[in-house]
Amino acid sequence: MALPDFFLFTVYAVVSAYLPLFLQVTGYTATQIGLLLGCFYAAGIVLPLVATPYVSKSGKLGLVLFISALAMAVLPVPLFRFRTIVCTAAVLAVYAAFYKFSVPLCDTMINASLGEHRDRYGRVRVFGSIGFVVMCLVMQKFVKVEKCTPLSMTLWMSIPALLFTLSAVPSAFFGRGPAPGSSDENSPAH
Repeated sequence: MALPDFFLFTVYAVVSAYLPLFLQVTGYTATQIGLLLGCFYAAGIVLPLVATPYVSKSGKLGLVLFISALAMAVLPVPLFRFRTIVCTAAVLAVYAAFYKFSVPLCDTMINASLGEHRDRYGRVRVFGSIGFVVMCLVMQKFVKVEKCTPLSMTLWMSIPALLFTLSAVPSAFFGRGPAPGSSDENSPAH
């Protein structure tokens, strides 16, 4: 689970550090960006909260992580293609649901994979921090925000998410999450 955690946090780096700048480049004002980010974070709270009980009962955490990662790879396409504030807000709300749900889901899967060795959680989770820092440094070096095109912004958001998607394949299709009814099944809500 260290590799999915690493790539998940490369996605977090792009969104945390560069999404507001990308929105500015697309022509939104500071006020509009504030409104869009408000929609983003509100949806990131509400939608995962509603979905958590269903995901927990299914026991298919790996598959849900894979779907979340895939959605984060695909959604930047309409995000930068349709440039109305309503479309942007809607796409950001859907993106936020997958984005915000991924960390607790990944954490649950890390804990489940560690079993009785949960004291090693920090050793796995540190790869997420490394991924965040590495991606911030890469983007600092190579992204010239004022010269970004819709295609380049899409690629900067989609490629890390695609790598996250690929890293989630083993847990989605070959691994096991916690069994339904186990003590770990409610962890994504925390």
